[in-house]
Order: sequence, then structure tokens, then C-alpha cells
Amino acid sequence: MLIIRFTRIGRKHDPYFRLVVVDSRKALRSGDYLENLGSYNPRGEDQKFDGERVKYWISKGAQVSDSAFNALVDAKILSGKKRKITSAERKKPSEEGKAVEENGNGGEDKIVQNSGIPENEITEDAPAEEQEKAGTE
Repeated sequence: MLIIRFTRIGRKHDPYFRLVVVDSRKALRSGDYLENLGSYNPRGEDQKFDGERVKYWISKGAQVSDSAFNALVDAKILSGKKRKITSAERKKPSEEGKAVEENGNGGEDKIVQNSGIPENEITEDAPAEEQEKAGTE
């Protein structure tokens, strides 16, 4: 499958990206790409994209990554609503029996104690003693 995505070429603490077309099966880690479609500097206003070639590759079936799609919408090469970019990892394992959840309030994380009992086993019909016992184990 062909993917239009960014690849980082900038040095440390100075990001700079190329917009490239890659074959996802062959060039996952090698850095090989089929064609360079432009460049993007997130710190400045330097955006140079070849709109005709982007549309050509999309017509050939290339998928556009979310970040690349948003940059192309900003450059008015593609039209549509911007895509929401989310972190793939919502829960991070920390200590044994605990999980750290991101709650979206400025980076403050909340520690949740896992009881080992599925939530669907604790019902409101059960006596209060059993619910307490299930929550403290």
C-alpha cells in the first residue's frame, strides 16, 4: 500500500520534514521513498508541496497520513475537515496492579488501582459487603 507521509530530516531540536510517498511494505524503517513531494518546516512558514503530484498519487490509491492531510488542507491542496490526531497509547502500564490513565487535563495523570475483578461482576444488586470486598481485593 502506498502512503503519503512526513519523514523527519531535521537535526536534533530543529525539526524539518519531507513529504514523501512510501511503499508501506518495503520502507517501514529503511527510509526509502518513491518520490519527494515537498518539504515542511513546523517552526516557520516554509511549506513547499507539489500539489499536482500529491493529487496524482492519491488518484493512484495512495493513502495520506493524518498529519500530512492536515498540512495539505492548510496549504489548500486538499479540501475537507482536518483530521483529529490522537495518541495511540491511552493507558500506560506503570507498577504491578496499577495503571496510569491520561485524563487530558494538562498532563496530570491519575493512578487507578486494579482490583482484578471485572466491572461487570460488581452489580448494584449485590449486597454492600460483597461490593466492598470486591473493591478492596
